[in-house]
Amino acid sequence: MCKECTGGQYTDVEGEPSCKHCPSGHFKSRYQTQQGQGQCKSCTPGEFQDNTGQAWCKACPAGKSTNGLAGQTNVLACTDKYASHQVSFRAGLGGF
Repeated sequence: MCKECTGGQYTDVEGEPSCKHCPSGHFKSRYQTQQGQGQCKSCTPGEFQDNTGQAWCKACPAGKSTNGLAGQTNVLACTDKYASHQVSFRAGLGGF
């Protein structure tokens, strides 16, 4: 018998009797389940998920970003949004 997975869960094989939890850095919403979308998706840049089996990702704190990287698994991946630009700008001033 097929089991319908809830948010944060998926199956690898159609007709599998049990569901698996989405891994850290991924999510699967209840809406995706209702629409028949079977696999977990990576958290988008600017988000992370440090737990398994989740239906959503967590946003980075204000002023922080994952610098364009998806699928992050820890809030420590959220760094200052402009840190890399500041370093490049400061390096350019060194020759004056």
